Amino acid sequence: MAGYSRLGRVVNVALMTDDLDKAKSFYAGLAGWTYKDQKAPFGNDVALAFFNNAAVASIIAFPENRHPEAQPVWRIAIAVEDVDETAAKVKELGGEVVQQPTGEGAHRYCLIRDPQGNFIALTPADTSNAHKQDNEDLVNQMQHMRNIAG
Repeated sequence: MAGYSRLGRVVNVALMTDDLDKAKSFYAGLAGWTYKDQKAPFGNDVALAFFNNAAVASIIAFPENRHPEAQPVWRIAIAVEDVDETAAKVKELGGEVVQQPTGEGAHRYCLIRDPQGNFIALTPADTSNAHKQDNEDLVNQMQHMRNIAG
């Protein structure tokens, strides 16, 4: 896709939930989503949501070892030019780095909390054709970060 840039875009939207079937049913009826079910690395269920065969979001069941205060919530991932440099700015902007940058290349990411308390994943923008797989590739990252953030 010539000229496509992920920089600054929300590249993943994931609902963390304690009732995957209820969430799937609701959004199927509301938005016409269909799903591809799979397992996350921690063994919990994940539904990749599609509309007209295009990935639109992920719905992720909390794992059994979820933090006791974790509540269902929508979370996003934003593509940045450099994950490490962006993470270094978070504190001065009033946020908090919840998980330091980890991973390599297209799979490098970190988890931050903005000044309002929202969790956001930062992921690299410079990945060839990554936009086609953003939701699928980030499911594992979002699940891992959910466990860390509680």
